[in-house]
Amino acid sequence: MAINLKRLQEYIRETEIVINILKENQDLFAQDKLIEFKQNTTDLRNKTEVLMKDSRKLSIGVIGSVKAGKSSFLNSCIFEGAAYLPKAATPMTAVLTKITYSNKPKGIIHFYTEEDWETIKELSVRYDEGLEKEYSQYKERNKKKRRQEMGYMTDGTISDGGMSKEDFEKTYKCKSENQRGAKELIRMAKDPMLMKQLGKTQEIEGDIILQMEDYVGAKGRYTPIVSYVELQVDYKDMENIEIVDTPGLNDPVVSRGIRTKRFLTDCDVVLLLSPCSQFMNAGTINLMVNTLPNAGIKEVLVVGSKLDSGILNESGNSFKAAYLKSLASYRKQFSNSLRDVQRLGRHMDRLNKIRDGKLLFTSSMCDVINRKLQKGQRLADNEEFTYKNLCKYEDFEDRYLVSLGGMQNVKKALNEVLERKREIVEARDKELLERTSIGHLQVLEKILQEVYSSKTLLRTASSEELKQRVDIIKNCIAQSRSKLMNTFEIAAAKCDARIQEIRPQLMNQIQVHQNIDVTHYSQTKHVTQNSGLFGWVKKTHEYEEIHNSANTASVINNITQYAAECHKYVNSEFKNIFNKEEFSRQIKEIVLFAFQESKVSFSEDDILLPLQSILEKIVIPHITIDFAEYIDEVETRFSRGVAEDSEIHELNALQMRLLKKIENEFTEQLLMALEEIDRTLNQLSVKFADQIETDLCAELEKLNKQVGEKNRYIKKYCNFEDVIKKLKGRIAPFI
Repeated sequence: MAINLKRLQEYIRETEIVINILKENQDLFAQDKLIEFKQNTTDLRNKTEVLMKDSRKLSIGVIGSVKAGKSSFLNSCIFEGAAYLPKAATPMTAVLTKITYSNKPKGIIHFYTEEDWETIKELSVRYDEGLEKEYSQYKERNKKKRRQEMGYMTDGTISDGGMSKEDFEKTYKCKSENQRGAKELIRMAKDPMLMKQLGKTQEIEGDIILQMEDYVGAKGRYTPIVSYVELQVDYKDMENIEIVDTPGLNDPVVSRGIRTKRFLTDCDVVLLLSPCSQFMNAGTINLMVNTLPNAGIKEVLVVGSKLDSGILNESGNSFKAAYLKSLASYRKQFSNSLRDVQRLGRHMDRLNKIRDGKLLFTSSMCDVINRKLQKGQRLADNEEFTYKNLCKYEDFEDRYLVSLGGMQNVKKALNEVLERKREIVEARDKELLERTSIGHLQVLEKILQEVYSSKTLLRTASSEELKQRVDIIKNCIAQSRSKLMNTFEIAAAKCDARIQEIRPQLMNQIQVHQNIDVTHYSQTKHVTQNSGLFGWVKKTHEYEEIHNSANTASVINNITQYAAECHKYVNSEFKNIFNKEEFSRQIKEIVLFAFQESKVSFSEDDILLPLQSILEKIVIPHITIDFAEYIDEVETRFSRGVAEDSEIHELNALQMRLLKKIENEFTEQLLMALEEIDRTLNQLSVKFADQIETDLCAELEKLNKQVGEKNRYIKKYCNFEDVIKKLKGRIAPFI
């Protein structure tokens, strides 16, 4: 057992002693602090139990964009080409899969909980609302257009003449992946009997892969309600490792996305898969950064998948030249995309892990082709197609399939990590211990402050004085109510006004990001014409034909830069939209002024601490969007990476449309954030005064019950202070 794991277990025993002591003195401090302390211990105990399982296996997480070929990659790299992992038909049916070793193979299916399903239903409703809103707007636009065409000057009855709602939905692009995914799941879950399985698990044995079709297949009966799968396989190479195969980036199912992050937190190593056709563009990196957990992961391997498709896109007759050119291009693209995402200025620690990760390239297809050729097995149609295209290169040889497959390089990298397994897992243990112990010490410090304040007040006040202070508190809060409510209302109005100032700036910035680099080149053309009396004389004329060419990289750069600048501008402006520090200061001044006017001595800390805890509930939303789909649209429409002649106009139009979509999405996010702030401020405006009064009076009412035994409780508080200091001393050495 690792040294740090022993320390974790020792630490848990220490915290359990602390919890028992805190329980014995529960009448001296607020219960919420004990709950927080216990929760920290419970979380640590659960994580420690995970760490103790399976002789400290190395946990490997695999994440990547949808259609990155994660399952194919794992089947090739880990399972020597065997189809241990089923392939999901769509992003909606992709499922989180945890793979471990067992000499008795089986699958454990975990279904969504009822709470999960309620969330999915709510998101589906929001999808319907968004669809209905856009469809109504579409019909109104059509009616207006038809009136203009028909010369109607009144609002008389007229049909819009447009698409049905069903047809319109086919064109409807809901911006929320979560809502789209939820709607898809609701549509798939037609069988009402499925709801009886919510919150349950199902074990399957025998031919697991065949049976899995019913749980993860596109038409599987249970597919829509499956949360995640545990797959136990009889494969010896899995004895020292476990694998978490994630559903893909930007998971359309909210609860599943949350669970994925939780699973990844326990991973030591993460493999980031990105198909070479769209290798690690800025959108993909941004999604990966958002998917990676804040702590835990020690190693990152960046894997470019489907290398064969990238090489085959290169021109020329030399395989070696195409291979080297492709790798150089992908490395450069990776570096440029990292730089673009760094401009966002977020999650730099995670970005650095991605930047420092070992860069590898693979082709599961070529790995399978090589294995089959070695064994003299027949190639599947898609494998045959790829192999024939590779053979068109003059210098291609079958031995290059190993390099193209790239699995040996990945295995080598994983083995290097495995050799450092002890070092990695102990580093994670140490980090976990430090993080938890700091949290425990912070709770104990809060308790110490509360105990000191209670002891001081109890020592100086009589029962009558305590009752009087309760009356004064109620009176002071009553006097402050209208001012407090007014402050909340003014803050909400300022938010609305400031957002209206921001929106034009987003539109103005579009003009700055429209330039497309266009190059000109000429081609010599030859035209042969007949002349002479009978046209027997042929003359050939030469002329120069001028062509224009534009690289889509400049468009992708414009999109990325515009999104980055909007992100930076919007979130910096949010500090002006709602200045939490300034707002908190105003609220505190109102409350403190009322108490100062009462001519009764109060400790500011007694008033400010409950105030602060309530004000912390005001959370400023962070505005961000996923612009990966916009980059994908450019790369899909112009797959060659260039636009020529008349296509340049199309490229310009596409760029303008996508920039406008980004602006619209940021605007929508701004308005949603405003709604959230408004909702919070409105809720607090009616509850704030009551909450402050309750919090302040609760402490006094507790002390009033103790004042009859003042000396005993003062002594108890003094002793408990010493106890807390000693408890802190028991925990501090573990940091």
